[in-house]
Amino acid sequence: MKKLDILPNLTKDYILERIPQEEIMEYYSGVKVTEETLIGNSFLSPFREDKDYTCNYWYSISQRTGEVRLKLKDWNGSINEDVFGIASLRTKIGIKTSQGFKLLLCKIASDFKIHKYTSEQEREKLDIEIKEAKERDVPIIVVHPRPFNRFDEAYWTKKFGITKDLLRLGLVLPADSVDIQQKDGYLKKVYSYNSKDPCYAYYGGEKNGIKQWRLYFPLRKKGSSLPRFLSNSAFIQGIHMIVPARVIIITKSHKDVLTYRKLGFIAVAVPTETYLMTKVEIAYLKRFCDILITNFDYDKTGIRLTQKYKKIHRIEPIMFTRGRFNQPSYGVKDVSEFREAYGEAKTRELLLSLLDRYQEDLHQITIYNYNSLKWI
Repeated sequence: MKKLDILPNLTKDYILERIPQEEIMEYYSGVKVTEETLIGNSFLSPFREDKDYTCNYWYSISQRTGEVRLKLKDWNGSINEDVFGIASLRTKIGIKTSQGFKLLLCKIASDFKIHKYTSEQEREKLDIEIKEAKERDVPIIVVHPRPFNRFDEAYWTKKFGITKDLLRLGLVLPADSVDIQQKDGYLKKVYSYNSKDPCYAYYGGEKNGIKQWRLYFPLRKKGSSLPRFLSNSAFIQGIHMIVPARVIIITKSHKDVLTYRKLGFIAVAVPTETYLMTKVEIAYLKRFCDILITNFDYDKTGIRLTQKYKKIHRIEPIMFTRGRFNQPSYGVKDVSEFREAYGEAKTRELLLSLLDRYQEDLHQITIYNYNSLKWI
């Protein structure tokens, strides 16, 4: 850009004049806009765990202005958003304020390399600005823990072999109640313990003086009005438990991290099922192991994320496949479900067989103990 060039202000119209709505929608939703996806209930929700086809695209026409807007509708959720709403959901940039909406427009311009964001340096500056804005707007969550009880044991220990001590090692607290600080500074109670609706709080340390939490409600049904997860930060789960190992597995939930740990494997979990680790984060993990492997769910979201890690970071996967494309059918979606269905010995045996393809790199699987946890 020449020194005297003056760029116009970024607006919705400026963006849409240069990028078709369909391209923006596909970029942030991960689902193509086709005749098929414009039919009711034609694809799985890209923003929550979804086993039924509950979503579709549709075009809204304003009677006043005649403006045509592409929208994504989730019939079993609360989503009915245009491309800017979907971009906000994916980037987690709030658009309730003018400053937030301006940041979102800048992010879209950066991702599509228009406006001043054709420059890599400008894109990096914007990423820092967005990160700082998010950190300033982090809600304060206050968790009041309770003792581990027989209902917790029935869920964690009997199903997955995860003991009270392993939960403590994983910084998982059974919650008695949870408060969230409101804008006026007062705390509002958002959860009280119920054995039929337990809450487990994953602690992620402190950042800028604010405790990071991810709250897990395992008995809430997928697609219900009550969320299964609440969080005030996107942190990599299990990273504090890393020890040197031949293999470290990148998976999608802290429950899987703890299941792997009980089986003798070292694992970490991404904050969300669309999260791509940075090169710095990958380099940190590689300091502790010879080989990194991914293990995400065998669904559209998990396969898409697996492909990203393979393409960008060259990390190979293991997956609990379901019989498609002449692959074995395990009948489960993750290691925790397999452990629950078939027990510890068979799960360890399966994992060893899945890791056979890496024998050339590993040479042999070492047998050792670490804090009484067997490694294979």
